[in-house]
Amino acid sequence: MIEILYVFICGLFFGLIQFSFFFILESNMSSAGLTYLTTTCGWLLGVLSGLALSKRGRPTEMEAVFLSPLLYYAFIAVISRFPYDTRFLPLYVVLIAGSALYGGLFFTANQKRFAQVKHLFFWENNGFMAGILSSFLGVTLAGESFLKIWPVILIAPLLGLRYVLTRGDRLEEDAAVTFPRFSRRD
Repeated sequence: MIEILYVFICGLFFGLIQFSFFFILESNMSSAGLTYLTTTCGWLLGVLSGLALSKRGRPTEMEAVFLSPLLYYAFIAVISRFPYDTRFLPLYVVLIAGSALYGGLFFTANQKRFAQVKHLFFWENNGFMAGILSSFLGVTLAGESFLKIWPVILIAPLLGLRYVLTRGDRLEEDAAVTFPRFSRRD
């Protein structure tokens, strides 16, 4: 159950952050296709990089949990300082991609938590859809303040669940070493 909740909240986080990047670009840059392309390309580049980097073990999923909102707030700081300045588009792509590394690292780190990978994708995708809806509702009802506050609110349960899962993984590994005869799966 904790695995499902963690995966769902990660999907919620991914949906919220991706669409928050988009809304911030839309309001501070332009509503042209270039802002959509910047967000989409940056996000895809980051997820693919995360998948590739996960084979090397650096950065870890836990490091990416911290890196993602940090780069999100750096993005907000730069775009707030230089609105409507297209010279910073390459930097925005890099910040979005760096924030999206967590997506690629997440999938490789959590694929073994479920008997079938389709269940991981199912729960993450449901969370992602909830994130999209939450971003639309949040921006509509609370405006720009929603885009600045939601990562602070969501990071606490994300880190808490990640800690519980990591601790449970360590206990399982210790039990497998201590009682190898009982931990075999036939």
